[in-house]
Amino acid sequence: MLLTDIQTRIKPCFKRVNSAVNIREAIKQPLNLSDAAFVVPVSERPAGNSRDVDIGNPLQEAAITFGVVMGIQSINDPTGENGLVALEQKRKQVREKLYGYAPTDHEPILLGAGDLVAFVPNGVWWIDRFTTVTWYQGQAQ
Repeated sequence: MLLTDIQTRIKPCFKRVNSAVNIREAIKQPLNLSDAAFVVPVSERPAGNSRDVDIGNPLQEAAITFGVVMGIQSINDPTGENGLVALEQKRKQVREKLYGYAPTDHEPILLGAGDLVAFVPNGVWWIDRFTTVTWYQGQAQ
């Protein structure tokens, strides 16, 4: 499974790595470690059938976007400068683990958009999105 593979790949980068059904559920979690990450599904967009129905089973390309939601704890950091430095380091580590990596049955992972998700009293939550492509083939009737 793609998201489990991603979790395993980024596990060395964080004190805690889990999955969540969406961004909202990820940032509900307490930020009680120096850093944490959640792998979340973002979208899946299938293209049309690339085969003529008379030729064979349907074959569709699907673009998949997933996110890595990163929580960085930043205590006694009035301007957030230390938190920002830590966030940039984690983002770089995640990109190094994922960018260009080709999970089983998928094209190499490409970079997507990144966004600030939330400020919390003891830190910040950020999401970096990544994209990949896979194919689905229908079964014979």
